[in-house]
Amino acid sequence: DDARVAKDKIVVAGKSLGSIVAWQILAKNKDVRGGIFLTPVCSRISEGASIPTSVASENYPGITKEKRPLAFVAGELDPLCAAPILYRFVAEAGGAARVLIVGGDHGFANPKFKGSLGDEITKSNVKLVALLSADFVAELMR
Repeated sequence: DDARVAKDKIVVAGKSLGSIVAWQILAKNKDVRGGIFLTPVCSRISEGASIPTSVASENYPGITKEKRPLAFVAGELDPLCAAPILYRFVAEAGGAARVLIVGGDHGFANPKFKGSLGDEITKSNVKLVALLSADFVAELMR
């Protein structure tokens, strides 16, 4: 316990495998106000398959009971989190939850574009993710 920490203003966030750790922290600490899960690991394509299967319930268990605000942010080309699977999973949340799909892959880059154009696209996508995340936190603090 640290008196300098405003417990009612804590939001947990993580990216990729860090989003799974953030979920575990959220689940164990009821003081956490909400969570942001960047590039969640919600699906995988098994060897020899072409259609992804969900691993969301395994990585983010208990979403149906979770009532705190949640934001899941993924790239439209992310091989570790197919948007349709993410939408279906988040629809099961027990409270306010949102899915935010932006351009890019797991690192918010678009592999079709190389060099300085690719760098600019990635920067733009990351900036958008930062703005969306900041907006989510600002809403929680109102």
